[in-house]
Amino acid sequence: MASKIRVSIYNVKPGMTVASDVYSSNGQMLVPNGSTITDELITLMKNHQITFATVLSEDPTGGGQKQEEKTQISEDASYRERVRNSAEFKEFQGAFEDSMVKVNASLQHIVSNSDDIDTNDLLNKTTSIFSGSTNTSLGILDLVNNLRYYDDSTYAHSLNVSIICRVLGKWLHLSDADVDTLTVAGLLHDLGKFMIPEEIVKKPGKLTNEEFNTIKKHPYLGYQHVKNNPNLDERIKAAMLQHHEKCDGSGYPSHLTGPNIAPFAKMVAIADVYEAMTATRVYREGMCPFHVIRMFEDEGYQKYEVAYLMPFLENIVQTYINNRVKLSNGQIGEIVMLNRTALSRPMINVNGSFIDLSMVRDLSIEEIL
Repeated sequence: MASKIRVSIYNVKPGMTVASDVYSSNGQMLVPNGSTITDELITLMKNHQITFATVLSEDPTGGGQKQEEKTQISEDASYRERVRNSAEFKEFQGAFEDSMVKVNASLQHIVSNSDDIDTNDLLNKTTSIFSGSTNTSLGILDLVNNLRYYDDSTYAHSLNVSIICRVLGKWLHLSDADVDTLTVAGLLHDLGKFMIPEEIVKKPGKLTNEEFNTIKKHPYLGYQHVKNNPNLDERIKAAMLQHHEKCDGSGYPSHLTGPNIAPFAKMVAIADVYEAMTATRVYREGMCPFHVIRMFEDEGYQKYEVAYLMPFLENIVQTYINNRVKLSNGQIGEIVMLNRTALSRPMINVNGSFIDLSMVRDLSIEEIL
């Protein structure tokens, strides 16, 4: 007997049957009831920011009783496969999806009414994700790394940045109150993008110079929207305005240099860049995290606050220990040890042979599997 279930778009698989018409935000029918899901339809729904879909689910018991799921994981499964098949990951994924929907509603409300900002409510929408069985910062980011979302909406990005900010705050040993404030700063940092035309924000391709200049207005627009709200912490406002500033003066909107950039803005900047570069977008695959880490090593010490960047990099690479990776020569191996002086070049076990990438400079990690 088939029953209707509502599932996240990220759990929709080819071969499933749609049990209710799927419409875009402007009322256009994307997928009619009864359609068989294909990879192309999944891509179409993701491109239109569809979050959930109703599909038919076969109940092998013939009734409504839910059977216990038993997932067989082979002994040679990759670390990523083991994480994604764990009950812990599935619990986290559900919490993340629930928070993402609520965060979108909250941010849209703030855009409509800048006087009504409940920071405790915003904080709860993020911290609820942390309430599962994994409470360590490494565990949370390990789960985030495995989400592999194809949702490049502003609210999904903001939630991811908020999570990373919260973890970074703990790595920096901030007080609990400051960690909470930094978490909300991460959630609100891109509020100004909601005030930019959607066709620019969601453009699936390279922006023109004029479009990029429009995008660059979002820190100022977001700050202007909330600057007179007496209930919003001034550090959050500063992060909204300055999160694209760089310590060497190459950022925007004011080309500030290190001493003139607010500390929380410097922290949000690191989380924002890491999330933006590693996340998969509709029009491109996310960069390998080790490419991003190498970029930070090559030029980040001039652009970002070293006191915040070093703890971030040293801890973020820890989340990739035991991950299976593909090297630039096509070999497959597993990360087994880190090199503190070359964080983007760890030790790799390839079929029992150990390759120290800090010593073999013509090899690099191309992909985490």
